[in-house]
Amino acid sequence: MIEGPCTRRGQGRGYYCVVDGDTFKMGDTSVRVVGIDTAERDAECPAEAVQAEASTRGLQGWLNRGPFRMTHRLDEPTDRYGRALRTVYRLRPDGGEDRLANFMRREGGARGYWGGGRGEWC
Repeated sequence: MIEGPCTRRGQGRGYYCVVDGDTFKMGDTSVRVVGIDTAERDAECPAEAVQAEASTRGLQGWLNRGPFRMTHRLDEPTDRYGRALRTVYRLRPDGGEDRLANFMRREGGARGYWGGGRGEWC
């Protein structure tokens, strides 16, 4: 189980910090959430900047709701940038899972992503 306060990246960040809507850090390890793509912080237009901020807030909020778990991909544990590819989830009292990717697609402004080309946000 992973638990601790999750801050934003930058000066004064904590051990757990959000980089953007689909990436967070645990110490020096960058974690890329499997199954989603979100708008980039280095936005190409105002609409993308607004969406990037909303997704970043959504990820930070979900991570701060309590303990969560992660599993890695057996076929590809890291991406081309060296980020750890992880499925992130929280166990429910009934034994089921609440997956971060599902939450982000439903409420965090993310779209599904399983590799390959990504669409535009502008």
